[in-house]
Parts: sequence; C-alpha cells; structure tokens
Amino acid sequence: MSLSGLNEKQQLFEIYKKFIDFLGDFLGSDYELVLHDTDNVENSIVYIKNSFSARKIGGSITELGLRFIKEKTYEGENYCVNYSSKLADGRTIRSATYFIKDSSGKLAGLLCINVDVTKAMLFDDYIQEFIKGQRTLPPIKDTQQPYTKGSSSQTLSDSIEDVAQEMINGVISGFGIPVERMSLDEKKEAISQLDGKGLFLIKGSVKSVSARLQVSEATVYRSISSAK
Repeated sequence: MSLSGLNEKQQLFEIYKKFIDFLGDFLGSDYELVLHDTDNVENSIVYIKNSFSARKIGGSITELGLRFIKEKTYEGENYCVNYSSKLADGRTIRSATYFIKDSSGKLAGLLCINVDVTKAMLFDDYIQEFIKGQRTLPPIKDTQQPYTKGSSSQTLSDSIEDVAQEMINGVISGFGIPVERMSLDEKKEAISQLDGKGLFLIKGSVKSVSARLQVSEATVYRSISSAK
C-alpha cells in the first residue's frame, strides 16, 4: 500500500500494521498484538493479530489504556512492560504497551502485546510442587484448564461499556459498602478516583456514573472540576 496521500498518523499505523503481522507470525498464536488509535477510545482498535481475547477491529481501548492517556504516561516513558491482564474466562495474560508518538511527540496510538501465560503458570505450580515431592505431574490435558492467580490490572474486553462498568465497579467496591450507604463525600471521592483513571474520556460516562452513584450529573461535573 502506498503511503502517499496519508497523513502522518495514518502513515505510522500502516507501518505498524506490517510490523504487527511480522511479530504475530514469528511469535505465534499465544501472542496477541493490538494497535489502538488513542483519539477514538470507544472504537480504538484499528488492527489486531492472533486475537485470543475475541476482540476485533472497532473494539474499545482498555482500562489501563485510558489511564496511560489520562496520566500522560507517554510523556516520560516510551513503553510499559510486564503488567498483568485477564480474560473474561479467567485466563491470565502478561502484557506490554509501546507508546506510538508522532514527530511532535504527541501520542498517536498504542501497540499492545498480550501473551497468554495461563498454561505456563499452571505448569510452574505443578513443577514447584513436584520438586518438593508434594505432587506428581498432571496429564497434559489438565494444563488446558483456565487458571487464575493473583490480582490483575484490567480485563481485556471488546466493549467500552464493559470497560467503563468494570472501572466503576472496581472503585465502588473499594469503599466496602453499598452505594445506598455511601455519603455524598464518599461519592465525590469515587468520582475523583474515576476521573484519575481516565473514565471520563469515554463519551456518556458522566451519565453512567450519575446513575450508578445515584447523584445528579451536575454533581459529577462539579466533582470532576474540583479535582483538577
């Protein structure tokens, strides 16, 4: 494909698509590679290779992707590696993100690499117990079972609504009480935390938070403004 007639970001993306094809074919199906357009968080996925997360082109950005944008992590770093994610079926994913910047240093997109480490983690647990003499090695077929271990930073989802709801649920659960028992100050603190995570980069998120926290949209906007 000729790059003539394309703007700078489009040219960057065409180059990265070819690079993604190369990496995906070399690394194999356990490695998922995703190209995100950070100017369109609701439908950020512009290219994907080896999609074991069931996401597709037109899918949304992740929770951590929103935080990278909100916190401007890309201004001080070129990439972020070895953080954990998970899939809806419980599989554990090790992830990395490379920040794609244009010639002016502005963030243009994200190249995310996800590797399914579920089988490796399960096998490692059995190896450790086998070495200690506590367990014999399992049949190979057992390593195919979903395995979760420890906490994860995000769940990979194709829907921006799912991403938003997980962020909201995570913040609310941190208060340890039902929304109905939260004070107005606690609800304002929840809104501030959600703002810090980049939730309000998503269109319609003010309305969602208003409904979930049982406060007016005006209260949400005021809380966002006061947090800045």
